[in-house]
Amino acid sequence: MSLVGWDSICQPRSRGGLGLRQLNDQNMSFLMKIGFGLLSKNSALRVRVLRDKYGWKEQIPDSIKRNQCSHLWRALSKIWPTLREHLTWAIGDGTRVRCWKDPWIPGIGTLISKILFFSNLDLDCVVRDLVNSDGCWNLELLRVWLPEYVIKKIISIPPPHPDAGSDKVIWAQSTTGAFSIRSVYWTLKENTWSPKEDNWKHISRYQECMRGIGQSNACALCGHEFEDMIHVLRDCPTAKDVWMHNISWSTTEVVKVSINWARQFELNLNGYKSHTIHTYHVNIIENTWVIMSTDGAVARDAGHAAAGGVIRYPFCRSLEPEAKRTIGLNQRVIAYIEES
Repeated sequence: MSLVGWDSICQPRSRGGLGLRQLNDQNMSFLMKIGFGLLSKNSALRVRVLRDKYGWKEQIPDSIKRNQCSHLWRALSKIWPTLREHLTWAIGDGTRVRCWKDPWIPGIGTLISKILFFSNLDLDCVVRDLVNSDGCWNLELLRVWLPEYVIKKIISIPPPHPDAGSDKVIWAQSTTGAFSIRSVYWTLKENTWSPKEDNWKHISRYQECMRGIGQSNACALCGHEFEDMIHVLRDCPTAKDVWMHNISWSTTEVVKVSINWARQFELNLNGYKSHTIHTYHVNIIENTWVIMSTDGAVARDAGHAAAGGVIRYPFCRSLEPEAKRTIGLNQRVIAYIEES
């Protein structure tokens, strides 16, 4: 049996995996959900208790590490830098967000990182202070300190308004700002996955034609006039790329697999399907052929071994009753032919 690495299995199905999740990263996603709740659910009793216990004063602190804390809080402090990196503010009335220190512009980060000198700035001013009396952005002030591309980002955001509600912390990796375990897991793992390929979608087109779903027997990838099973699995250039990309083949293995595929395909054409696993498929079109399946086991500690075999005639023909007999014997290995 050819084993597949766990990292390959945990790839998304769109990238050749089975969509399973790594437990360590899944656990980290759950911890980030707890951390996000500490930021977004200010009125919850558990949030207020934890904030008072650990002296949480800032909206989004740079660190929550404490010398004496619970195991849960210690785990949260480890993932906190990663969580904080993917958070941003949604502007409401503009009274809670510090315009220079907090991230509130998508794709920009904090504004303090965009200016060279800020000795004359009030770094604790809020976003509401950047709005004129008419409710529009104070572009004159912004152009003094910020480059033009940042100002264009700010203009695309509606200015704060008293009727817009309070400012909220949102998940920056979601288009809606909603936090979800799936979005967190994808954010953590996406850079480690293989590039997205469409070959896995087209490889099963042969089955669609067999079931009457497809409209053409031609291969949609290489243009071959007839797409049969052998073409799908072996002959199509796209299939070859898939095989060579995921499996290291030696010259001997290529020859063996090609011969087995050809023999199995010939058996299918003649209406015979083998339900027994064989290393080499035997051509049994003629009634003179007999299939013999063998297997064995070894007990290393005791130094004993045993082997057995089963002979089957093609097309369900059985052997004669007296066919059961010993075919080999030595001091450690005994093999029998048993009636099928």
